[in-house]
Amino acid sequence: KINIPFTLVECDVEALAREQHISAEEAGRNVRYEAFYRTLERHRGNKNGKIAIAHNKNDCCETFLFHLFRGSSLRGLSGIQPTRDGIIRPLLCLERCEIEEFLDKNGVKYCIDSTNLEDNYTRNKIRHHILETAVQEMNSAAVSHIYGACIKIDEAYSLIDDLTRSAYAECVSTLEKGSICGLHID
Repeated sequence: KINIPFTLVECDVEALAREQHISAEEAGRNVRYEAFYRTLERHRGNKNGKIAIAHNKNDCCETFLFHLFRGSSLRGLSGIQPTRDGIIRPLLCLERCEIEEFLDKNGVKYCIDSTNLEDNYTRNKIRHHILETAVQEMNSAAVSHIYGACIKIDEAYSLIDDLTRSAYAECVSTLEKGSICGLHID
């Protein structure tokens, strides 16, 4: 309708998942991101382009819970980062319901991937059962609270990382070919 270029990528994700010994969910994600990067390269030319992904607060909360249940480092508990490797997430500050409300109010049609409605994938189970239950039965602001916790965890991770790098630079000398020469502690 508004002449936005469209690229279709088709792949047998189930076969790819079996071949790589990973989940179909992970294989699908890999195929999507490879397609995004290829498309960016094809259209970028000499300009600095970005890939805009529609992740929102709910997606960040699902990622946090997925990582929490799986067992994760502090970095994994910071949810989804707003920028990474040429990817931007301009909708990360909004909840899914706010986006859908805006689209409905402005008469913008959208589609929902039918696989997002199934409970075949762990992320969908978290979305439909755990996060939905938290919002409906515990606190209607659960998504905002979890998202806020992700931001605080990310800030803590960044501080710890900066302090560690600084201490390492002060305390460790590197010799030839990356060997480490001892600690300098006062």
